[in-house]
Parts: sequence; C-alpha cells; structure tokens
Amino acid sequence: MILVILSIFGLLLFALRFYQQVFIEKAAVDFCTGEKKDQAGKTLSRSGYTLPFETGVGGALLFVTSLLIITTPPWTQKLTFQKRATSWGVQILFTEHPFESDKFLVTLQDERPKTPVPIKDIVITLSQEEERIGPVVPEVEKRFEGGYVFSKNFLSPPGLWKLEIVARRLGAYDATATFQVEYPRELETTKVDPNKRTFGLFEVFILAIGLGMVILSLGLYRFSRNLHEACLDLRSGRTRSQESDFLQIPTMLPKNPNKFPNVPSLSRRSWLMSLLGLAVVSLFIWELQAKVLQSDFQRLCQRHGHFWHQMAPMRNGKIVSPHIVMGCTVGEGQFHFADIREYVYFLQTQTKEPEQVSAPHPIH
Repeated sequence: MILVILSIFGLLLFALRFYQQVFIEKAAVDFCTGEKKDQAGKTLSRSGYTLPFETGVGGALLFVTSLLIITTPPWTQKLTFQKRATSWGVQILFTEHPFESDKFLVTLQDERPKTPVPIKDIVITLSQEEERIGPVVPEVEKRFEGGYVFSKNFLSPPGLWKLEIVARRLGAYDATATFQVEYPRELETTKVDPNKRTFGLFEVFILAIGLGMVILSLGLYRFSRNLHEACLDLRSGRTRSQESDFLQIPTMLPKNPNKFPNVPSLSRRSWLMSLLGLAVVSLFIWELQAKVLQSDFQRLCQRHGHFWHQMAPMRNGKIVSPHIVMGCTVGEGQFHFADIREYVYFLQTQTKEPEQVSAPHPIH
C-alpha cells in the first residue's frame, strides 16, 4: 500500500515537472523572443513558487523512499503445503506453522463464515505402517481459538505418515479428518524459494513504465530543444536548420535584470514554498501511515503499549524461527507475535503458559 501512495505522489512530482517543462519554459522563450510578452511574464512570475514547491515535493519523496530502502525487507518465503478437509460444517486445515519452523499447525474454522470454532479438546494420532510406528499421540498446544500446534519431531523417521484428527465440540458432532503426508519430501517440494526470480506480469508492468518514461523524456527533450532553437534563431537571425549552441544563450540575454521585471528571484516566499511542499507531502504520508496504511494488528499492538517492528518470532524468550518478520513485541522481547490471532489469545490469557491439550486416549 505504501508503494501505491508513493506512486501517487510520484505522479504529482511528474505533473509539476511537466508544467515547468511545457508552460514555464515556453513562457521563458516567448519572453525572450518578445512574443506574447505580457502573458509570458505572468506565467514566468509563477515559477518563483512552482519551482521551489517542486523541489520540496521531490525532497519529501526522496526522504520517504530512503527510509523504505534502508528498512530490512520482511521474510517473503511462501509455504504452500496444505491439507484440507470438511466435517460437519467445520473446515480442518493442516499446514506448516508459518512463524514456527519446527511446528505443524491445525486450524479449525466454520466452513461458511470462516470464523474460529470453539473446541473442547483435540486429539491427533500419528502412525506409519511401513515402519510399524504408532499410534502416537503428540502433545498439542493451543495457539489461538481454533488453532493448535504440535512438533514436527513426532514425524520421525521420514516416510508416509497417517494423521487422524478428532476435535470434540460442546453440543455438536465431533469434527474429524484423516490426512496422508509424505514427510519431509511433500513439504520441501511445495516450498517457494524467495530468491528464485521469475519474469511475470509485474516485471512486464515495470518494464512498460520504464519504456514509457524513456519515450516521454525524449519527447520533452525535443520539445525543450526546439524552444531553445527558436529563441536563438530569432535573436541571432539564424535559420532553424542551423545547429544551435546552448552556450550562446547567456550572451544573448540582456545583462540588465530590470529588462526581465516578471522573472522572479529566489525570495523568502520562494523558500517558504519549498518548505511548504516538503512539509505537506511528509505530513500527509505520515498521517496516511498512521490512519490508513497501518493494519488492525499494528493498531491493536500499539494500543496496548507494545512495540511494532521487525524481529525473529519469539515465545517465552526463545527464537522459534530464524526469519525476520513484522509483528508485535511484548515486554523486553520475550514474545514477538507475527499472527494477530496468537496475539489476541495471548492478551486473553494475560501471559499465562500456553494451554496444554492432551488426548484422553488414542484413535484406532
């Protein structure tokens, strides 16, 4: 979203430059040649404000983009492994935990509204027929309402594992699911390498913008060159076919500045316009960042007096993933949440230990 906002202000900067190039410069040439001198003088008088304002807008955009460049980019690896089943209106998802590298995540939610399902308890049973292992009932921890994790170490040794899940609900039928997982091969083949570059629609879009800017720049250059040649031709009596020498421009202009009464100088008002452009754009982007660009997660985090920044996910003072992610840090770094559901559950439990959900008996 921040890139969209910067693009909008980039268009503002482009519009200002286009105005200076097409109107102000043309007015300067008209004033130089004596054509439409009064109208050209009025147009030139605005340049004392538009040029400094353009400078201020450019400075603000440079400042904001420099902050984006020096900020550590968040982790972009995509985990596409997912097993899905539906039982009695409950959707059961079995995935890798995106922010805990050694955990699997089981999520239960209503099939239609996609809201969490309150669970009385959950039983997960693992077995591997090839090695005659199981049934094994791993210890399960509750991370949020309808979300439970267990360690990947229970799927050892590698091979084809069978997972059976039973979620007991109050006043409703149990939600059940059975999955077959070739571990770890199936997980590795579904991961997307963030360092692998592909040429897709986004790259085509950026290439088209770059090509368009080159063509537009060439057009503006030819427009500016023709204006200067027209001014030089009329003052020196040359034909337009003769080669123009831009170094002759200063010698052809009158040395007495009073002959250009409408041409503004860098007055105090001009500097104020430059500062105004810098302040308006910077404050506007700052307000958008605070009120529009911030996520509900970030606002919730800051409202409770916690810190929103990039850091490795942590639980109880231990790093649970080597990847740097944006999230909410609680206390002095004891917890760093990258999932709003886990953060909300943490607030509800008020720093209590994660709930241990044990199975009363294995599934056969």
